[in-house]
Formats: sequence, structure tokens, C-alpha cells
Amino acid sequence: MAKTLRTQFMDHMILNRFSPWTIKTYMDTMTRIAKYYNKSPDLISQEEIQEYLLYLLQKRKLSWGTCNTHLSGLACLYLFRPGKGTLGIGVPFYFKKGLDKGIELLFGTVFCNFTW
Repeated sequence: MAKTLRTQFMDHMILNRFSPWTIKTYMDTMTRIAKYYNKSPDLISQEEIQEYLLYLLQKRKLSWGTCNTHLSGLACLYLFRPGKGTLGIGVPFYFKKGLDKGIELLFGTVFCNFTW
């Protein structure tokens, strides 16, 4: 009997010795994006992933670190699924620089390219 994507992904992470916290977090990410788009995560396009990350940043006001965790989980899922090609995502970011001389916010885009 064929295993579900969820079971295959979890098995992949266990076999690759991911921590229990990472497994839980990545599985939660997979579940949340599937619910957000109401479809299987392996059917979600790169554009939809980028829109989802923007939703997390702009609408839910999650920190960059939290969004980066979501991105890492999605990248792991896509790297696990062979034949998907390249996952290239641009995500807006900001960070504080020069705290000793006052705060300067830097804005830009992080481009994450995952190829397999």
C-alpha cells in the first residue's frame, strides 16, 4: 500500500535524524499551507509559496525568524520530492544595523534557490 505524502515526509526526516522539534515544526508548516490553499502541499506552486510567506509576514505579522522556519520546512518538503526542479522564492526582509549608532532598518529581498 502506498504511503501518504505526510508519512513519506515524516519518514524522510526521521531517517535523516531531524530533531523531534524540527519534525513537528515542518509537519505543522506542511499542514498550515495545505489548509491555507485547501490542497496538497505538493500541488502548491512557487508563486503560492511566496504569497503564503508574504501573508505570514504582512498579515499575521510573524517575525522573519518564524517565516524563515516556515520557508525551511517548505524547502525541505520540496527537496524531499524529486522531480520538482528548482524552488526559487523571493521573500522581503528587514533587519536592524548599527544599534550602537542608532537604528537603521535595511530592506531587501532574500532569494532562496533550492535545486535538486
